[in-house]
Amino acid sequence: MAEILTEMGIRTHRSLAVISLRELPLLTSSGDLAVVPTEELVRMGLLKSSFEPAVQLRAFGIKTRLIDFVTRDALEGHSFEPSTVTHFIDDAVAFVGYITKGEVRDVKDYLTWFARTLGP
Repeated sequence: MAEILTEMGIRTHRSLAVISLRELPLLTSSGDLAVVPTEELVRMGLLKSSFEPAVQLRAFGIKTRLIDFVTRDALEGHSFEPSTVTHFIDDAVAFVGYITKGEVRDVKDYLTWFARTLGP
């Protein structure tokens, strides 16, 4: 589904692989960690038979979250470090400018691109 959305111009992660798991870790009553086959976990009533555990391996991507703008010290005072914000914004504009082959040149272009690719 991620590939279909990407082809439609909607930003999403890209999957490299989905790996089916045949066993899972289980914390025993003694506090030890045991690796148990999923069929056994179903028999024990710990997993539904319809549950298919898997791990998704995603392609490398660059994502910045709002929390990245805030320094650890500033979290207590809820203030932002202006130079950090400017750095992240400049980095985002440069990266998107590269992937759009120069279509995005400044913050206004970036915000337009962001709104357009957020969803249809």
